[in-house]
Amino acid sequence: MKPVSILRKSAPFVVVMSLALSGCQNTVQVQKLPELTFSHLTPIHLTISSIDVAEDYKSPMSAPNVEHTFPTPPMVALNNWAASRLKASGPSSKDRAVLVITDASVIETSLKRDTSLKGTFTKQQTEKYTLTISAHLDIIGQNGSRKASATTTTSRSTTVGEDLSINEREKLLHGTTEALINDFDQKMNASIQQYLRTWVQN
Repeated sequence: MKPVSILRKSAPFVVVMSLALSGCQNTVQVQKLPELTFSHLTPIHLTISSIDVAEDYKSPMSAPNVEHTFPTPPMVALNNWAASRLKASGPSSKDRAVLVITDASVIETSLKRDTSLKGTFTKQQTEKYTLTISAHLDIIGQNGSRKASATTTTSRSTTVGEDLSINEREKLLHGTTEALINDFDQKMNASIQQYLRTWVQN
């Protein structure tokens, strides 16, 4: 009979704990951030047979690199950019294009905190994130040689405060990634117009 008695006494505790955990789960709402796409921009048509993406950058997947923890990692954003912005418009062409991604990193740096009396009453910035992307778009001939190339590198950084919630932090980092890719788009487009003009279809 003792086991039954113990179960009866424990039941209310189990119910209370279940409700408490359920309440905690309900208070945390996972936000759905918009996918970074470039379908609203006019595609860049190149008179080539195909376009490939080569991910030469390999994330260390460890500190201080944190790109793999981002809502949209720069590598994913660059692949989305290539899919939306670059179009092969010369199926009979013997040339092809390859977007080689050489950097898509995010470096996290812990910021020094103000431990003075003033600092204890100040909302301080705790981490700095430096985002860097670099890539070159190569035109490859039939014999495998590189005929021309357009190269772009761009960086952005932001800091996060100790008072930000998880959702606020992710939204900030997502926005920084979007701004970074927009910078890249402008610079790469200008580089393509300058160095790959022969293959740009008007």
